[in-house]
Amino acid sequence: MLRFSPHSQSVLSPSHMAARRAFKAVRCHHCGSWIDVPGRSQTSSCPRCYRQITTADVHVRKVHWGGSLRTCGRLFVGERGRVITKLAIASAGAEIRGSFEGLLVAGGPVLVAATGLVRGGIRAPRLIVEPGAILEGGPFALPADPIGSIDLEDPAWRRYLTRPMGSVEAPVAA
Repeated sequence: MLRFSPHSQSVLSPSHMAARRAFKAVRCHHCGSWIDVPGRSQTSSCPRCYRQITTADVHVRKVHWGGSLRTCGRLFVGERGRVITKLAIASAGAEIRGSFEGLLVAGGPVLVAATGLVRGGIRAPRLIVEPGAILEGGPFALPADPIGSIDLEDPAWRRYLTRPMGSVEAPVAA
């Protein structure tokens, strides 16, 4: 079945029409605004803050070592995966089955599986910890809207951004 499109003045098949409508809503990990991007896009730029964003999910199967890891999608750390970073922002949430070291800010739920190890802090609207998972460090905060509302100048969070990577200290009691 073919249909006429008044916008392009051409005939489109149903599969082409579905491809034109295949957009997804993502949240900018820089400014927190919601934007629509093509469903198959890997990167885009935010029309509000004009910064480049990664819209695809990030899968870590082996090792990621670096200053920051940011995505508008989800962060998946596999059972043999290891992430060592100062700051990781996953606007859609995270699933940790391997090792994660650093500060994780997620806009969706964070699942720490039974095989997971987290050394550092987590800020997410929902934290799911399976029996057998190991959580070290902190702070662990569960605000309703963590993306765009985090104050990285707060001393509780700031220490993760100024420490040498790979070293996690125990939380200081206030």
